[in-house]
Amino acid sequence: MVRERQELEVKLSGAMRTIAAIPAPPAPPPPPPPSLAPQLEEAVKARQVLEEKLKTLEDKVTQTKSENSKLKDKLEVVPEKKNEVAVLKKQLTVAQTTIETLKEEIEKTTKQMASGSFMAFVMSWDWESHDADLRIEEPGGKTFDFKNRQYKNTPGRFVIDTRRGPGTEVWQSDQAVPGKYKFTYEFYNSYGNKAPCVITGTLFTQKGSIDMPKVELDIAGKKKMTFVVSVDEHGHAKVLH
Repeated sequence: MVRERQELEVKLSGAMRTIAAIPAPPAPPPPPPPSLAPQLEEAVKARQVLEEKLKTLEDKVTQTKSENSKLKDKLEVVPEKKNEVAVLKKQLTVAQTTIETLKEEIEKTTKQMASGSFMAFVMSWDWESHDADLRIEEPGGKTFDFKNRQYKNTPGRFVIDTRRGPGTEVWQSDQAVPGKYKFTYEFYNSYGNKAPCVITGTLFTQKGSIDMPKVELDIAGKKKMTFVVSVDEHGHAKVLH
């Protein structure tokens, strides 16, 4: 009995050594990192939107420079008409100021390309002499226009106002505050040009741009038009009416 017990212990000891010599199974591979594709796609889209806004502002600079050149040509052609010369000089000054303002906006837009949230609304009309005004009511009830350009503790700033066309008016904000916005066009003065004032408008956010329907205003008839736009917390915009 004793001998059999000893033999079993020897066999058991040998089996344990054999088991100990077997290598441990390899550790399971680490889980794959979370996909960054959605974030990269959003970042690419936001950059494209900002580049579109930058291109729009650069186009406005080119357009205003062309108008500037035309005004200079007019000054050389009609030196004997003092009143007209005075008006043209005033328009030339406005055009030069607009160029500088647009350049500043281009610089600011370039810096915003590193941030994740912004809004801008650009209203334009092409008819000479027409004066159209833009008014923006933000979700908190504040109204921006050429008189009320900025509010303390409220994002947004009225940056460009044109008094005689062809013209452009621009409002922008470094935050896309969610809520309903009202964008109102008003045909303020025709200055003798009886043609209807055709106005276009575009809203830019970090998620893209959305064009307002083109409108035609009449100084003797329909002088105002308002669009209501909803913007969500991600910067997606939708024209409600």
